[in-house]
Amino acid sequence: MTLEQESTILAEAQDGWQPFRITGTRQCDMRSRNGRSYRIFVSIPAEQPPASGYPVFYVLDANAVFATVVDAVRVQGRRPEKTGVSPAVIVGIGYQTDVPFASDRFYDFTVDVPTSELPVHPDGIEWPEQGERMHFYRS
Repeated sequence: MTLEQESTILAEAQDGWQPFRITGTRQCDMRSRNGRSYRIFVSIPAEQPPASGYPVFYVLDANAVFATVVDAVRVQGRRPEKTGVSPAVIVGIGYQTDVPFASDRFYDFTVDVPTSELPVHPDGIEWPEQGERMHFYRS
């Protein structure tokens, strides 16, 4: 079920439910220089930045883990003297989908390997297109 479908169901229920949003976060869809589509997620702390600026954490597979990373940094960043974690900007790189792990990640996160050298896919299907890690890195 997509986020839009969930929102529609909740709106139709008319019992006070609202979509949940994480305060201080934004997302936008973009294209890289090589034409690949991504969804960029950003979380900015509410606290005033230190004189040196906030540290920045970059997170891959953002569709799956962005909210978890934001929560962990926010909770631990409240007591940096105890945790060693200070408030930080979180930048997540994900894909234009509502599923946690898009097949595009195989293309972006793998090296080029001949199909004959790959193991059989666990589901018995063809592996998604892959092998462009360096293009992703340069984008």
